[in-house]
Formats: sequence, structure tokens, C-alpha cells
Amino acid sequence: MFKILTSILSFLLLCSMHAQIVLDHAAISPFAVQVYGNGIMTSTVGQIETNTLHGSNRYMTQGFEQPSGYIPLIAELEITLNLCTNLYDVKVTSVSLCAENDSITYFWNGDVGTSEATGLPSQTSIHIVSIYGCVYHAFFNFDEMTVVETPCDLTFYNYISPNGDGENDVWQILNITAEKYADNEVTIYNRWGSEVWSGKKYDNQSLAFIGKSKDGEPLPDGTYFYIVKAAGLEFNGYIELHR
Repeated sequence: MFKILTSILSFLLLCSMHAQIVLDHAAISPFAVQVYGNGIMTSTVGQIETNTLHGSNRYMTQGFEQPSGYIPLIAELEITLNLCTNLYDVKVTSVSLCAENDSITYFWNGDVGTSEATGLPSQTSIHIVSIYGCVYHAFFNFDEMTVVETPCDLTFYNYISPNGDGENDVWQILNITAEKYADNEVTIYNRWGSEVWSGKKYDNQSLAFIGKSKDGEPLPDGTYFYIVKAAGLEFNGYIELHR
């Protein structure tokens, strides 16, 4: 019996298949394995033990009296296209069957992550594994799917507090660095209509309004007005400056 079992194991380790070893009517080691080169398999008899081995292009589960065959998870996804970056944000909203929240590992294009991933390319693989041996795997081409789109719009903050506390020290324009708006021109005026600051290719960091004049002098608290030209459009509004 031992020689026969050893022969079966040696054969299976050279193949790629789904199988189950049965001894005295007890499921010892259901597994899915794809092996290149040498490999070692161990089984546990008489106690519950589950081990999962992850690797490139393969996984293996083994244990005592595990269900045989491939056990799928059911996952629901929320997919959003960011029109500013033309990349995708994906959120796993639920995973059911053979899974609990603290028992799941997520892989996005082979990298370990969480239930949410941002900035994904159109062709993306998702691999979800439960510690109980259940698996969800899918490959998507998001370009061929109907997804929710996040518009690439500019959002202008209307408050700045340049006091060095790390909060609102810089006037922010959300999405101003998107390719659509990167070639921009920003002008700031005081309440009498005099230009106090201006710049091209505003990016919220290296070029940004921090409550100082174009000569680098701190501006007094008060209301200021902006005109932003970008993508052939003109935007205007006000900024409240308080230190």
C-alpha cells in the first residue's frame, strides 16, 4: 500500500491537475498543484490542519477531510474609471461563500493589497483567497465593460490659511495637474481688482498660491478673487485668506 501511494504522489507532482488521495475512506489531501522541478508534499491524518502555498502561477491546499475539488468564492466588484488619469479604481464590495472578512487575501495583478485598489490598468487580474482554501480569480479588460465614470472636473477650494500648521497652507485646485488642465494660467486679484499673484502651469506644489504677493510679501487677510484659464475654458471665483 505504501509503495502504491508513493508512486501515485510521484506521478501527480509531475503533472498539473486536480485530485484527491483517499485512504480508508478519509479525504487526506485534496489539492490543485502545478509543479516545475522538485517538490515536497506532506499530509496530516487525524487532526484538522489547513495549509495554503502560494507561488507564481500555482497554489496548493492540503488538510484533513477538506471538501474535494475547486471551491469558488463569489465576489461583487465596483469599478470606476477616473477620466483624469484614464485608470481604474476597483472595490470589492462583498465576498461570499467560504469566507470571512479577516480570512481573505487580495491580489491585484499579482501584488498583495486590500479590498480596494486604485490606478489599475484596463487589463487587470484579481485573485482572492480565503484561508479555508476557497478562491476567486478573474481577468478583466475594463475597456470592454460598462463602468461608472468619474468626471475630470476642476474643484476650487475657497479657503487658505497660510500659518505653517500644515493645514490649508496652500490654495488647492483639485485635478489641475491632469493632462487636460496641466497647461493652465492662474491669476489672483485683491478686492480692488489689482493683480497680486499669477503663474502658469499651476500644480498645487512647486507653483502654488500661498498667501503671498508676486513679490513674495505676505498678503493681508481678506477676500481675493481668481481667474483660471485651462483647456480653453475660464473659471473664476473667490478665496478667503485668514492666518
